[in-house]
Amino acid sequence: DVGRVRKNNEDYFISNPELGLYIVCDGMGGHNAGEIASQMTCEVIQREIEAAQEHRNKFLESGKASDCKALRKILQASIARSCKEVYKEACRNPERAGMGTTCTVVWLVGHDKGILGHVGDSRLYVARAGGIYQLSEDHTYVNELLKRGAITREQSKNHPQGNVLSRALGVQPSVAIDTMIFDTDPGDTYMLCSDGLYNYYDESEEILTRLAQEDLETSLNQLIDTALERGGHDNITVIALRIGGPP
Repeated sequence: DVGRVRKNNEDYFISNPELGLYIVCDGMGGHNAGEIASQMTCEVIQREIEAAQEHRNKFLESGKASDCKALRKILQASIARSCKEVYKEACRNPERAGMGTTCTVVWLVGHDKGILGHVGDSRLYVARAGGIYQLSEDHTYVNELLKRGAITREQSKNHPQGNVLSRALGVQPSVAIDTMIFDTDPGDTYMLCSDGLYNYYDESEEILTRLAQEDLETSLNQLIDTALERGGHDNITVIALRIGGPP
């Protein structure tokens, strides 16, 4: 959803169940460059993951931890490649100078394993066994202050520099990328979203209440509608997926 204030949508997403690939990017930059950065990033990562299918097939056959770790490196390299390509495009075109994007990726690779790749402040949550957990870490100036104990959690909520990123993809030719292999359990619900959604929810338990519903499409529409009712000052993008089988 473009939201209630902005005229253009700088978010971009890919939901590709065949590849097991889910991406949410939230772009930034003038002259609509943010939407170029987010779309380029999604497309480059998908291209690189498509090219790596033989490695995924190897893991599907073996189930070995070493083959899963190889897939983690492939995802990391694909995000790094997208960073380089966005940066090159920004250097080629003065109107796109300084463009960048957040990037949160989930790659479900089989054998009840998922891989997270992450830069910026879009988020990945998992709702599991009656609780909700944020698996990604926000790369923001305020979160860095919070980790150092320079401000309290209460101070962080309305901090004047709350939207300043400490890491973004494409602003420099390379960036530090968080990656993590995680286990998926039957009944898990995973949600990737841009900050245009979660900024309107003070407590993640409110998100959990919605994600616990049986119909995920209804859940997401309700989450988006509430964000719009509370202001909708940013683009809103959200993907949710549920792991089949009894919890």
